Amino acid sequence: MTSPRDPRSGVPRAALWALAGLSVLVVVVLMALIDARRTRNHVQRNVVVAGENIGRMSADSLDSFLDQLEGRYRTMSVAIVPPQGAFNVTGSELGVSVQRDRLRRELLRIGRSDSAGDRVRSYFGAFFGTDTIEVPVSVDATVVAQTISDNDTESAEQPVDPTLAVQGDKFVIKPGKPGMGISPGVIVSTLEQLLPGGPNPLEIPVERVVLPSRYTDAELSALLDRAVQLASKPLAVRIDGKEITVQPKQLRRLVTPTLENEQVSLKLDGDKALALVLNGIGSVGRPAIDARLQVNDDGTVTHVASETGLRCCTDDAADQLNAAVAGGSGEIVELRLEEVQPKVTTEQIQSLGVSQLVSTFTTKHAPGEVRVKNIHHIADLIRGIVIKPGDTFSVNETIGPRTAANGFFKAHVIEDGVYAENFGGGISQFATTMFNAAFFAGLDLVEYQSHSLYISRYPFGREATLSFPDPDLKIRNNTPYGILIWPTYSARSITVNLYSTPFVKGEVVDQVVEPKDQCKIVYTYRLRTYVDGTTKKDRTRAFYRPAEGKDCQGNPTAGATTTTLKPKVTKPESDTTRPSGSDGLPDSQPVQAGADSDSTKAGTSKPESTKVEGTTAKPKVTKPPETKAEPKPTSPPGDGNVGVGGPPVTGLG
Repeated sequence: MTSPRDPRSGVPRAALWALAGLSVLVVVVLMALIDARRTRNHVQRNVVVAGENIGRMSADSLDSFLDQLEGRYRTMSVAIVPPQGAFNVTGSELGVSVQRDRLRRELLRIGRSDSAGDRVRSYFGAFFGTDTIEVPVSVDATVVAQTISDNDTESAEQPVDPTLAVQGDKFVIKPGKPGMGISPGVIVSTLEQLLPGGPNPLEIPVERVVLPSRYTDAELSALLDRAVQLASKPLAVRIDGKEITVQPKQLRRLVTPTLENEQVSLKLDGDKALALVLNGIGSVGRPAIDARLQVNDDGTVTHVASETGLRCCTDDAADQLNAAVAGGSGEIVELRLEEVQPKVTTEQIQSLGVSQLVSTFTTKHAPGEVRVKNIHHIADLIRGIVIKPGDTFSVNETIGPRTAANGFFKAHVIEDGVYAENFGGGISQFATTMFNAAFFAGLDLVEYQSHSLYISRYPFGREATLSFPDPDLKIRNNTPYGILIWPTYSARSITVNLYSTPFVKGEVVDQVVEPKDQCKIVYTYRLRTYVDGTTKKDRTRAFYRPAEGKDCQGNPTAGATTTTLKPKVTKPESDTTRPSGSDGLPDSQPVQAGADSDSTKAGTSKPESTKVEGTTAKPKVTKPPETKAEPKPTSPPGDGNVGVGGPPVTGLG
C-alpha cells in the first residue's frame, strides 16, 4: 500500500511531514545556537541566586550583583545565643565570605554545554523552569575563634596551650589546661550549613562546652630534643655592615611551639629574634626624607629634594633567622635592608608651582610678653605647610588643643566679653595675620570669626579669633598652584608670607559699618582680580560688642563681674571713621580648655595701615547707603558664645 500523495506536488505526505519536522528542528537548533552566541557573556534565562532572578544578566552587571551579594553576607546579623550572655556580630566578624570566582564561573557556564543537543534542551528548558543556584560561602575558623573570644565574656574561659619554659640550661613543659566556652567548630559548621539559603538575621543557639587545648602536654614533650637542637649553636647576623652574635642561652627563650596543619612543631620566633638582633646591633639604614620647600633669607624659594630611605629589614628577615637556626649550619645570616619611599617626592613638590611671594601681612605686638611665646610657637608649627590646590587648611585641625603639653603658655583671654587667662592666649594675633594674608592673596575664607571686642592692633573689621575646637580659621586654596605658608617673626611683630605662582589677588574696595542696637556689624568688601583679567567681588563680616562685659542692649554679660583684668575698650569714633587705639596691651581668650580667642584694650594711637605686596591698602569706610545693592544684614548673633560675637562665619557673604 502506497502513502497518500499531496495533490499539488505529488510528493508523499509522510515525506512532507518529515521534511517539515526536520526544518523546524533545524530552525530550533539555529535559534538556540544563535541565542547562545549572542548571550555568551550573559546568564541564562530564569536563574535564581539568593532569591533573586538574575536571568539574562550581563557579565558586567553580574559583577555588580556579586558585589552587592558579598556586602549582604558581610553585613548580615548573626546572633550567637548561649544559655547566658548572647551577643550579636556581623558576617564579616565571623569571617564569612562568598566564593565569588566559583559562583561567577558557574553562573556563566549554565546552558553552555559542548553538546548541541544539551544546549537546545537547556535553551528551551529555561523558558519553562528555573535554575536555583546555591551561594557557595566560606567561614574562617580563626576569625570565628577570635570573635568568640572577644565577645563571650559570660563565664567563659579560653583553653591554654602547653608551652616551653627554660630552667637553667634545660627546657621544661609548662602544662596547658582546658577551657570552657563556645566551640568555634560548632559555629563554623552551623554557618556553612545555614548560610547558603538561611534567614537574615540568623540565630545560632549554642551550649558552652569544655574546650581542649590545641595540642597536649605529651605532644609537646615529644619535641624537647628538637628544642635542644634549635638552640644548640650561636646565631651570627650581619645587617648593613654591622654584626652581632646571639648566644644559645638567648635563643632558648625564643623557641616556641606552633601549630601547622593541626600538628604541633617547634621553631624560632623570628620576629622576637629580629627585635633582639636590632636591639643589640643599634641603628641601621637611614630614614626617608620628604621633599620640602624652603624660603631663603633673600626671599627665594628652594626645592629641597626627597631621598629614598633604607630600613631593616625585608619581609623575609624573620624567616631567614628561623631557617638559619633550623638548619644549624652556624653560618652568618646576611639580612637585607629594604627601601623606604618618601611620602612627598621631589616631583610632587615641583608640580605645585610654588615659586614666589604672592601675599604678606604683618601685625605688631609689645615685646617680652608671655603671649608672644604662643604666637612664635604656632608660627613655628605652621611654617612650611603647603595647601594643595583645592584643599582647605584648618588651624585647629593642624595645631590641636592649646595645652601646656603641646607647648603653649597661659596668657590673657576673653570670657563672655571680659578678660581672663588661659593657655594659648595671643595666638589669635597669628590667626588675624594669617586671615589678612589669605584675604589679599584672594583665597577663599571658608570659616572665620572676628573678636567680640575691637583690638586696636588689628585692622578694623578684618580680623579673626581662635578657640578649640571652634571657632576655627579655615582657608581654601582656590588656585591651581600650591600655597606655601611661611610665617616669620621678630620681638615686636608677626608676619605671614604666602608663596605660590601669581593667580589671583585681593584688595579692599569698601567697608560698611551697620549698627545693631549698641553693637556694630562691619562688612569689608573685597575685589578679587585674576591673572586673566576677570574679577569677583565678595565681603567679610565682623561683629563687635559695645564694650567689655556688655551685650548689644548694654546689659552685663555672663562673667561681667569677674575680678580679672578689665582694660577699657574704646568704641570706634563713628560709623564712618576708623577707630583709634594703642598697641602692645594685654591679649585675651575664653576660659575653656585650649581656648584662644584673644583681645586687648584700646588706647589713643592710630592703628597701622595694611601692607600687601609692597603696597598700602587703606580701606574706604562709608555709611551704609539706603539703596545699596548688597542684601540687608541679618540680625547680629547672640552673646552666648564665650569670648566671641556669635557663630563662625562660613564662606563669604
